[in-house]
Amino acid sequence: MRRCFSFGLQSFAASGLPDAVPTGEYLEPFITPVSARVDVEIRLTPRRTAIPPDAEDDQERYYFSVQGRQYLSVRYTRIRDAAVFAPGDWKNEEIEIEWNPETQQAPSFTMNQLLAITGIHSPLLYRNCLTLHCSYILHRGRAILFAAPSGTGKSTQAALWEKYRGAEIINGDRALLFRRGGQWFAGGISVCGSSNICKNKTAPLLAVVLLEQGAENRVLPCTAGEKFRALLGGSAYHRWSREELELVSDLCLQAAEGVPMLRLHCRPDGDAVDTLERALEGIYEL
Repeated sequence: MRRCFSFGLQSFAASGLPDAVPTGEYLEPFITPVSARVDVEIRLTPRRTAIPPDAEDDQERYYFSVQGRQYLSVRYTRIRDAAVFAPGDWKNEEIEIEWNPETQQAPSFTMNQLLAITGIHSPLLYRNCLTLHCSYILHRGRAILFAAPSGTGKSTQAALWEKYRGAEIINGDRALLFRRGGQWFAGGISVCGSSNICKNKTAPLLAVVLLEQGAENRVLPCTAGEKFRALLGGSAYHRWSREELELVSDLCLQAAEGVPMLRLHCRPDGDAVDTLERALEGIYEL
C-alpha cells in the first residue's frame, strides 16, 4: 500500500508496510491523495541487513557498518532493530528503510511511529526546512512560535493566547520553519509531544518568541547570538552527523537574520498576552 503525505511544502510517499499497520492519528491530517508529485519516495522492506553480533543491545540506536556502508539501527519499545537505514540517504529522492516485522506486534506501532523513530526531520532538513521545538499558534492568519526548554511554559502561553485572543493552537511541541520567496513560514508536523495537538497548517511567520519565566511580564530584544543559540538548541537533527550539523547551522544563521524574534519574561497570566501583543503590534503590525 502506498501512502502519500505532506509537511509544509514537501510531499512524501511511503510504500511497503502491510495494510494492517495503521497510519496513526497524528499523521492523519497530513495524508494527501496519491499524486504524481512526490519529493521523497520511502520504500519499506522487511529487515535483511545482518546486524553485527557484538552490537550493543541496551541502546535505543547505534551505528554499524556492512561492507563499508554505514547503517543506523533503531529500537522501538522492546523490539531490537525495529528499523535499519543509512542516515546519509535522507538527502536522496528515494530512501530505503528496512523494518523488523516484529514491530507490527506492538499495539502502538503506526506509520507515524516509524517516521518518528527513523527521523522525519532529516529529509526535511536536507530540503531547507528546520524542525523546531516550540508551541505553534495561529492568530489572524499569522504564525507565532513560543520556543523554550521543556517545562518553561510554551504550552501555557499558547493556551493563554487561545483563551484571551481566540488563537488556534496548531502544535504544542513542534513546528517547521522554512523560507519561500524571501518570506519565512511555519508549518505543522506529525510530532506533538504530550500536547496531543497536531494540525497540518502552514502560515506566514509573525515572530519567534523566546520564553523565560519571570516575576513580571516584559519583552526584551534578542541579540544575533541569542537568536542563533536558541534556534540551534531547539532544532532537531542527528547530533552525530557533521553534515546535518552544518545544514542546521546554516539554516539557523539565515533564520536569525531574517526571522523576527523577541524574548518574553512572563508569568502564566493574561497580562503576558497583553504585554507580548503590544510589542508585536508596535513592531510587526499584528
